[in-house]
Amino acid sequence: MGPSNPFTRLKYRMTILQYSRRISFMTAFLLFYPLLAYLGPRDGRAEFYPFFNWSLFTNASDVRFDIVLIVQEVNGETLSEPTLFFDMKDQFASAKRGDSQLAKLIDDYANARYRNQTNAAEEMESVIFDRYMPEIQSVAYDVAVIRYHPALRYRTGEIINTRIIHSVRETR
Repeated sequence: MGPSNPFTRLKYRMTILQYSRRISFMTAFLLFYPLLAYLGPRDGRAEFYPFFNWSLFTNASDVRFDIVLIVQEVNGETLSEPTLFFDMKDQFASAKRGDSQLAKLIDDYANARYRNQTNAAEEMESVIFDRYMPEIQSVAYDVAVIRYHPALRYRTGEIINTRIIHSVRETR
């Protein structure tokens, strides 16, 4: 059976040999992998690296960080309590719109302060005041990093802690 040419016969034999090796490997894999899983570590660990590794998102954090503006004073009047800029929707149109460009600008401002780029930071302070607070004549605010749990902040407004990066006072 098979081809009559000796070279073709050799090639045919090699093909059958490769096929039988693949079948043998697959059979061995299908038999030993479940056996490995069954006889794996029994010391309470859920992992048997590198065969069974289930730690894809085991260290997911439920805490977030944001850079925000905390307004202290508007038009010379000190607020009863410091308020996040985006919570002052009745005072600022940008806050009412939830302007994402302002959020990005605040991030860039914090990065400029972190890198000690004072000229760039001062220019951004002017842009924040002129473009995003045109309704008022003067303002005092802090740029801060807040740490919070998203679900708690949504339900209660709770912020875990606040770290002030820089305080700003602007007047027209």
